[in-house]
Amino acid sequence: MMTLLIGVNLGAFALIASDKREVAYVGGEVVYSTDDVDKIVSTKAGIITACGAVDLLSPVKSRLSGMDVSNSDEILEVITSERQRFKTAAAASPWSSYALSTTSWLLSYGTVNENDEPIVRLALYHPHLNESLFSIIEQTFPIYPGGTSESQASEWNEEIRGRMASLDYSAGTKSVLDQVISHFGWLVDQVAQVSPSVSRVFDVGIMTFDGVRAIARGVEPGGTYIFDDCSASSCG
Repeated sequence: MMTLLIGVNLGAFALIASDKREVAYVGGEVVYSTDDVDKIVSTKAGIITACGAVDLLSPVKSRLSGMDVSNSDEILEVITSERQRFKTAAAASPWSSYALSTTSWLLSYGTVNENDEPIVRLALYHPHLNESLFSIIEQTFPIYPGGTSESQASEWNEEIRGRMASLDYSAGTKSVLDQVISHFGWLVDQVAQVSPSVSRVFDVGIMTFDGVRAIARGVEPGGTYIFDDCSASSCG
């Protein structure tokens, strides 16, 4: 698990960020091959990203990119079926159990509440939490790369959640987006300074309560961003 993921649900919309560095094991050594991997996928059901074993992640991403996915249950079925395929194919490998236990997915999707009003949710699939369901995330939720100490993660969590709790909503949606993405950039930069598996450049996906989906690619800490609308097509 070498990727940094960040998710936050702000009610009217949810945002998911991911760094862009691709990591592989070659001859037992970690190789960093590129900082231009698109780890966020848009489907009709929502925006999804993941971290963990590429051999498990890539088939899920490929299937979702080619599917007309309309609800989160279909995404869950793809994840669980690919996990079973991977488990069968790599049963003899000691790497498989580690990959299956650490690979996780972060999803934002639209649904309705008990009054049939449209809302957006942020959810996590992690086998340690539940192997057959998404777990709903209610607060800012970073997933750090392997090797991050508990004390360092706790320090970053306190800072990023404090920043999100003090957002100024008075200037409107664009200002809130600017603030959140700036805070995401701060955390990406902090983690990239410590973890060589995390790039300083990152992508951000947005899902609104009324179904608008868009992705901003190649954002740098403190830099500008442009969202490309994915609502009429796949931006995988």
